Amino acid sequence: MSPPLLSQIPSDNYSDSSVGIGLVRSSIELSKQTVESWNKVWGDVVNPSGALWAGLCNLGTTLAALSIIFLAVKMIADYQEKRFLWSELAASFIYPLVIAIFLGSNGYLLSQTVLVIRNIGHQQVVSVLNIQLADTTFKSAISNVTLTQNVKTQISTIYA
Repeated sequence: MSPPLLSQIPSDNYSDSSVGIGLVRSSIELSKQTVESWNKVWGDVVNPSGALWAGLCNLGTTLAALSIIFLAVKMIADYQEKRFLWSELAASFIYPLVIAIFLGSNGYLLSQTVLVIRNIGHQQVVSVLNIQLADTTFKSAISNVTLTQNVKTQISTIYA
C-alpha cells in the first residue's frame, strides 16, 4: 500500500523544498496553537475568580493563620522564659504579613505577580529563540539541505 503512495511524490528540488517548507509551516502553526492553549490554561488557573485559585488562596490563608498561631505560642513561651526580643518579634511577622498582603482580595495581587513573572520568563525564551534563528531562515535552511543532498547524489554518480 505504501509504494504507490511514495511513487506519487515528485523528486525534483522545488517539490522537496516545498514539502519541507510545508512541514515547517505546519509545525509553526502547531506551536502557535500549543502556546495559545498554554496561555488559556495559565489564564484559567491564575484567575482570581476561579474555583481552583480560590481553593489555593484558602489553603494559603489557612497555613498563614496556623503559622501566626504557632508564632504567637512560641513568643509567649519565650516571654515566660525571659528570652523575648522585640526585634525577633518584628522579624518573625514580616513573612506572614507579606503572605497576607498577597492573599488579600482572593489573591489578586498574587495572581498578577505570577502572571508578570511568567510573562517575563516567556519573553526571555522568545528572545533567545529569536537570537538563535536570526541568521538562518527556514526556507534557506531547507534549500541548503536539498542542495547538499543533490550534491551528494551527483558525487556518488560521478564516483560510481
